[in-house]
Amino acid sequence: MSFRINATITLPQFPYKVKEKNPSDSKVYPMPGGGQPMIISSGKQARTIELEAYLYSAGLTNAQLLSTYIVPLRNLVHTLIVVDQTPDAVYDGSYFLDSFDAEPITPLVYKITMKLMMGGTNLVFTY
Repeated sequence: MSFRINATITLPQFPYKVKEKNPSDSKVYPMPGGGQPMIISSGKQARTIELEAYLYSAGLTNAQLLSTYIVPLRNLVHTLIVVDQTPDAVYDGSYFLDSFDAEPITPLVYKITMKLMMGGTNLVFTY
C-alpha cells in the first residue's frame, strides 16, 4: 500500500490513521410540543481527510528525511495536491492541503499529520 502526493512524494509507510469526514451543512430546529425536530440542510461541506503516519526510511539520515519528505510536504500547505496510489483508489483525488505538521519522535522518525480538504471547486488565492 502506498500514498503518493503530486506524483513526486510517496510516503514510505501508509498512514496508520485515516479519518474521513463528509459533513452536511445542517441546522436542527426543535418542534413545539416535543415532536420530531425539523432538519434543514443547505448542502454538503468539504470532504475532509485527516491522516497520521510515522515517517522513517531505512538508510536515510535525518537531513535526507527532511529534504525528501518534511520540507516538500510543508511547502505544499495552502496548495492543491493530487493524491493517488491509495488502496482501491479510495482516497485518490485532488485536495487542498489545509495543514501539515511534523513532530520528531527520534532523530530518524517523525510523526506527521495532514489535513486534506476536497471541494467541488477549489480556489486558492496567493498574494
